[in-house]
Amino acid sequence: KVKLFSEDGKPLRFWHIGRVGEICVKGKTVMKGYMVGGQLKRDNFYGDWMRTGDLARKRLFGFTFVGREKDRLKVGGYSVFPAEVEAELRAHPDIEDAVVFPIPHEVKGELPLAAVKLREGASLTEEALMEWIKNNIAPYKAPRKVVFVPEFPRNLTLKVLRTELSNQYRHLAAEFQ
Repeated sequence: KVKLFSEDGKPLRFWHIGRVGEICVKGKTVMKGYMVGGQLKRDNFYGDWMRTGDLARKRLFGFTFVGREKDRLKVGGYSVFPAEVEAELRAHPDIEDAVVFPIPHEVKGELPLAAVKLREGASLTEEALMEWIKNNIAPYKAPRKVVFVPEFPRNLTLKVLRTELSNQYRHLAAEFQ
């Protein structure tokens, strides 16, 4: 069984359409917890429901995946889901791929930045892309700066290393303080 839960551990109901919750699973093949020092730990459970760390937006029928809990950015009290912003950036005809990652900010907590890989032959400038972002992405989740990269840092399973990007471009945070 699969169900969405709010941050306070309560199931999302049919009237919560549009809200984001954590995907939780329950069933005979789902583990009961973690054994730590001979003790059963159930830190990642809401009752019998195991928390997956995946987030989804409630729809009328089912839900839509929005990203991982650990990837969520907190921007001045708003939750920004990199997967949603990346999908919006990929809608630009000159962008092949995009990765959104956080940099620290003294007031807002975090700010979203984007690393973008252009399609072959594209000649998009940062100014032109920032103007497009201003017209196509909500202000609270819009990347504050875009960097163009030839490739993204990846691990052995080809997953993009957001933390490495965040560390590599952390110095840009000074521009926004």
